[in-house]
Amino acid sequence: QVSPVKKKYRPVVLKQERKFLKPEESIKLLNYTRHEHLGPVVWLGLLAGLRVEAIHPLKWGSVEFESSEILIREAYKRKEKEVKPFPKGKSWERVPMPEMLADFLKGLKVSQKAGDSDLVCPSENGVMLDYSVILRGVKNLCREAGVTVVTPHELRHSCTELYMQLGEASVEDIRRLL
Repeated sequence: QVSPVKKKYRPVVLKQERKFLKPEESIKLLNYTRHEHLGPVVWLGLLAGLRVEAIHPLKWGSVEFESSEILIREAYKRKEKEVKPFPKGKSWERVPMPEMLADFLKGLKVSQKAGDSDLVCPSENGVMLDYSVILRGVKNLCREAGVTVVTPHELRHSCTELYMQLGEASVEDIRRLL
């Protein structure tokens, strides 16, 4: 057997840093997407740091305005093409909801027609958004808003950068959020 510890057998791991939005770009994108169809995806990614797999099946019943939290009960697994009852950590998670996000979601809930869909981020026909639509849409929104083009997952990284740069969170807060 070949020892993976020996330098000559050790695989080369390319170190590529993820892109993220600077705080001023994040604010610009939030303002730009306020009335866009994919706006809720951007807001949830940037202000709550949610994974796309948690945004897909997110229902209004999981948005707790009284406690300012979002309860992550399920996740959409793209490889399996189904919603699983638990997110990545195998247990339900409570994610803090900043006041700015809560206000946005309250307005969104009022503007969505009652009975159309229980999803927070439905497609135009009321079903769960397809990942390819989210990916293309977020990239296009970034281009249109004139900010660094990022993927939906990189919105999550931008969330941490936003909170750290604005001095709103400690390293421990960020660790708990993610």
